[in-house]
Amino acid sequence: MRSRLWAELCAAVLMGISLAAENFHVYPFEEAGSLTAWRAESGKISLSDRHHLGGKTSLRWDFQPGGTLTLRTEPWYLNDPEASRVLGAAGKTILQLSVYSEQVHPGKTMRVAFGRNGVAEDDCWFDFHLIFSGWRHMWVVYNKDMQGTPRPDMNEIRFRAPADLAGSLYLDDLIPATFFQDRYQEGDLVVPFVKASSAANPLALNALQPDRTAPLTEAEKAGFTLTAERMMEYCVPAKVRNKYS
Repeated sequence: MRSRLWAELCAAVLMGISLAAENFHVYPFEEAGSLTAWRAESGKISLSDRHHLGGKTSLRWDFQPGGTLTLRTEPWYLNDPEASRVLGAAGKTILQLSVYSEQVHPGKTMRVAFGRNGVAEDDCWFDFHLIFSGWRHMWVVYNKDMQGTPRPDMNEIRFRAPADLAGSLYLDDLIPATFFQDRYQEGDLVVPFVKASSAANPLALNALQPDRTAPLTEAEKAGFTLTAERMMEYCVPAKVRNKYS
């Protein structure tokens, strides 16, 4: 656990992220006791070595339709002035989380909500689109990308499964609050609301239509494959490529 936490801290420093000691909590799901603050309804949770990041295990959530998963913890959210004070520059409070899905679920979303113990209504929330298999990572700004209004006394994170889907998801490397500038995250098809109003939103590329209608030739397909392989070799260390190949 110590080595894992040290790795998280080092990565944060290298990325220019500031972590407030009284608000910083990381959930790497490496020890049996790491699930004591979690509660599942219409489902169950366990530590699993089937899929994980960095360490040896992650949180596996087996859910039934409409099932919920709740974490009760210490308040973590800081408003912009406080986050900026911690960062030493203009900053915001941002959620960090990694999710693994073994199956693609078109049209299905998982609600990720934040609230207070004893208050049924959510303070803020967003919907995470389950249109992927493998790992997906999210960096979501509370008071910019989410719906609702975050509060500094929030102490619960609530995951809600789709009303018509049973399945399993794996969670890892949850950090409820990191404090840094909001210019580094980008939206994708899983969290399309992130920076949706930005003129540089990469999802705008989806609106582009090719001039040609003919299918790709085998030579063109091979060229795309070779380009992807070379980009992986250039951008991703071999030990990481081998782990996820």
